[in-house]
Amino acid sequence: MAGWVPPRNKFELDQLTQISDNDHEFEEDLFGAYKDELVVLLNNLEPLLSKDNKTEEEHKTCERLAHDVKGSSNNVGAIGVGAVGKEMEEFAKQRKYAAVLELMPTVRKEFEEMCKIWEEYKATW
Repeated sequence: MAGWVPPRNKFELDQLTQISDNDHEFEEDLFGAYKDELVVLLNNLEPLLSKDNKTEEEHKTCERLAHDVKGSSNNVGAIGVGAVGKEMEEFAKQRKYAAVLELMPTVRKEFEEMCKIWEEYKATW
């Protein structure tokens, strides 16, 4: 397994509130869209990682999907998920797909924890 260590802080709330200008309805829409997108990204990436004899387009797709996991997560302040996404992207660029695949349970766990943190934040409204 890759040597990823989860960051102490998994959610940069300031990132989200800055984007939303403290509009909770907008935050909910934004975070909901992020959650939906992340599920799609991971579900599209995982089968590609296991596929043998990838086409050049599939190599590019693996790299782009890993990049999108990192980027979309960092955009909403989900830095724990974004950190794993960064590792995934680096391995995908090197075509080390077994290493990316090994990170899938970690990124899913980080995402699950992020969703719990999100629910705790929403409960404060």
